[in-house]
Amino acid sequence: MVSFRQQLQHSTASLHKALEQTALLKIMAAGTPTRQQYRQYLSAQLALIAPLEAQLRLWESADWSALRLVKSEWLLADLKALGCDEPLLAADVPSISSPAQALGVQYVLEGSTLGLMLLKKRLNPEDHDLAQASRFISVYGQKTPNNWQVFVERLDRIAVESRPEAENAACAVFSAYLKQFSTVDIL
Repeated sequence: MVSFRQQLQHSTASLHKALEQTALLKIMAAGTPTRQQYRQYLSAQLALIAPLEAQLRLWESADWSALRLVKSEWLLADLKALGCDEPLLAADVPSISSPAQALGVQYVLEGSTLGLMLLKKRLNPEDHDLAQASRFISVYGQKTPNNWQVFVERLDRIAVESRPEAENAACAVFSAYLKQFSTVDIL
């Protein structure tokens, strides 16, 4: 029997792959961003994550929110460390109107924490600017793999009849990410 996580992984695979092929994510994956490109990456992430986290707080417990819905704060701190006072980019994100949709959105946000761990390892540790602005890509530190497993257990408990709604939400978030990262003009 296929787990719901595996089902989501399969249904979002083409969007995930397309996202990884965007110019900015290729630069980030290579570990060679300039300071300006790193700022663009963080700004694009913030434009998506801030409105999604604001919506997710309406569907999650205070405890979950305090632990998991803090990525926009990390992004703001990193951008400030880079001297970025630019206005928040606007991103078109899907609306969240049910617990199932909230879970689908979090599949994308929580799943990205594993990729962020890899990204941090690839970035030049001797680059002082990047080191000072790495809170977001540090995610949960050593707790990241365990936090992902806790989330996956929660994900796999979703009612079968709610899965299509969660799946559609995950695809919508990946589509929003793809749109946002495809429109970034690399500096």
